[in-house]
Amino acid sequence: MKVSRLLFCSALLMSIIILAACGMGSTHMAPALLTPVASRTDTAFVTRGTVEALEIVPGITRLPTVAARSEAVSGPVAEIFAWPGDQVEEGQLIARLDASLLEEALENLEAGMVRSRAMHRLQLEEASLQTSLLELAYADALAATQEAIGEEAGAENSDGATSAVLRIRDQLDLQRLNLSHITQRHELNVLDFESARSGILSVLEHVDIRAPISGEVVYTVLPGTWINARDPVLYIAAPGAVFVEYIYTTYNIEDAFTAQEDGEPIPWDAERILGIIDGMTFELRRITLSHAEQAFYRRRNLEIPVRFEIQSEYGELPPTGEAVLICVYSAWVENALRVPSNALFRGGLGEAYVYRIVEDRLELVHVTTGVATSFYTEILEGLYEGDEIFIRP
Repeated sequence: MKVSRLLFCSALLMSIIILAACGMGSTHMAPALLTPVASRTDTAFVTRGTVEALEIVPGITRLPTVAARSEAVSGPVAEIFAWPGDQVEEGQLIARLDASLLEEALENLEAGMVRSRAMHRLQLEEASLQTSLLELAYADALAATQEAIGEEAGAENSDGATSAVLRIRDQLDLQRLNLSHITQRHELNVLDFESARSGILSVLEHVDIRAPISGEVVYTVLPGTWINARDPVLYIAAPGAVFVEYIYTTYNIEDAFTAQEDGEPIPWDAERILGIIDGMTFELRRITLSHAEQAFYRRRNLEIPVRFEIQSEYGELPPTGEAVLICVYSAWVENALRVPSNALFRGGLGEAYVYRIVEDRLELVHVTTGVATSFYTEILEGLYEGDEIFIRP
C-alpha cells in the first residue's frame, strides 16, 4: 500500500513537471514581442508638436570695432600711444611703425644721387674737352685743306687733306652724340631718383597711425610686433551698435566658419539663431568677417571670432558686456509626430525600436525617425498619434 502511494505521488509529480514544461514551451512559441507592462508610470503617448534640434552656447555682447592700420608700410611697431581702455579722438596719433629701414633707404638713395651727379660732371667735362679738341683739330684740318687747294698742290695732296677733314668731322659728330647721351642718361637718373624719393617719402607718411574714429581702444598689438601693410594695429570700439560674439570654450577650430564644441560642430549656418539676453529674446544674424580680418587671426594663431548682428524690432539693444545664451536651431519641424527620445531603443545596426502598449502588453515596433533631440524625436513611420508607448524611467 505504501509502495502504491509512493508510485502514485511520483507519477503525479512527474505529470506536473511535464505539464509545466509544456506550458513554458507554449509561452515561448506565442508572440515573443508581447510582455507584461511593469507600470503605467513608465508610459507616454505619441503626440504631435514641434521638434527642434537646438545647440545652446555662451556668448557676450560687444561693440563693433574699427581697425587702425597702416595702408602702405610693413615693419615692426616702434611705439604704441594708446592702450585698451583708453579713449581716443579721431585723427589722434595712436601708434608709430619703425621707419629706420625706410630712412636708411632714403639716405642711401640720396648718397647715391650725389655720387651720380659728381660722376656726371666728370663725364661731361671729359666729353666737352674731347669735343673741344676735335673742333680745333677739325678747324686746323679744314684750313690746311683750303691752303692746299689755293696753292694748286697736287691732286694726291688735296685728296689726303680732304680725307683727314672728313675723318675728323666724323669723330666730332660721334663725340657730340656721346655728349648728348651723357646728358640724357643723367636726366633719366635724376627722374628715377625723384620717383624713388617721392615713393619713400609717401610711405613714410603712413608710419604714423592715427585713430580712424573716436572711441575706446579695445585691442592693440605689442611694440616690436611685425605688421604687414593693411594689418590692424589697434581696434577701437565704435559707439552705438552692439553685436554678439561667441565665447570659445575649446581651441579645436575646424576652419574659419565652423567652431567645434566637445568635438561636435556647431551649425553656424543655421537659418534660425536666437539670443537670450537678460530674459529678452533677439534674432541673431551671422556676420562674416572679411578675408583680411580672417588672415589677421590666422597669422597669429588666434581663434577666428564668430559674430552675430542683433535684429531688434523695438530698436532697443542691450548694453555691451552682457552674457548671452546663443540658441542655434539646426532643424525644427512643426506639427511633427513625436515621441520622447528616451522611448527609443537601438538595435545592433543602429535601427530604432519603440515598445508600443497593446492590451497591457509590450509590442516591439520598428520605427523610422527624423529630427532627433535630447527631448523629442520625430517619427516618420511605425507609430500613430495616440499610441501608448513605454519609456525608460
